[in-house]
Amino acid sequence: TFIAHDKTGQFPGDYPLTLDFFDPKGNKFDSITHANPVNGFYSFKLNTNEDSPTGNWRAVIRYGGQYFSKVIPVETIKPNRLKIELEFPEEEIQASVGKSAEIGIFSQWLNGAAANNLKADIEMNVRSTETKISGFEGYVFDDPSRELKARKQKIYDGKLNAHGKATFAFHPRISNAPGKLKLNFTTRVFEKSGNFSIQYSSIPYMPYEKLVGINVPKGSGWNDSISREGKHKINFIMLDNKGNPLPN
Repeated sequence: TFIAHDKTGQFPGDYPLTLDFFDPKGNKFDSITHANPVNGFYSFKLNTNEDSPTGNWRAVIRYGGQYFSKVIPVETIKPNRLKIELEFPEEEIQASVGKSAEIGIFSQWLNGAAANNLKADIEMNVRSTETKISGFEGYVFDDPSRELKARKQKIYDGKLNAHGKATFAFHPRISNAPGKLKLNFTTRVFEKSGNFSIQYSSIPYMPYEKLVGINVPKGSGWNDSISREGKHKINFIMLDNKGNPLPN
């Protein structure tokens, strides 16, 4: 979609635009002229052939004496031929000193046959989420002074067994998490030809064994702020990572 905003008033509302579409080698693949915009919006539908090359294509629009270009990545999308599942021990992974979580991989062909002895790998990325503990909704458990430091990690690179299964010990290497995290996994299983099927999954992760929550009462000031005058009761609580209170 191209948006034309003519501040000079030189061009009529139905001024025709021409889009030239070039393949990654710079060859012109198509040229489309559009003369029926809607409130300045020109919509172009671009297509490639099944045997067209992949890579960075380029769309160039001529508007008056000016040229506007946009790089458009074109990739071949192949449907999955393998079913892939990640099996987690619980609905949420929790940190435990000296212990790892065991994660299982299972894969089979769409016809039901086992994906025996195929190569598989798993990549993980991490993002922060708000730490919410049932029964303690008024408390804040996230540490605003911490900033998550995590990069994509390859957590598995190996082969499935004759039944299309594999298991591995999982212990995330994550530093400076402000609170609860969401782990996102990209799992690939490779055919003998090198083609692969891909699956995405995620699970919550609590990186700490103990949590400290703070409850600040709402004040009467702007954005519920409390005044600097008088005394205010601030509550603290300590929980384990399952949400059970611990003695102070």
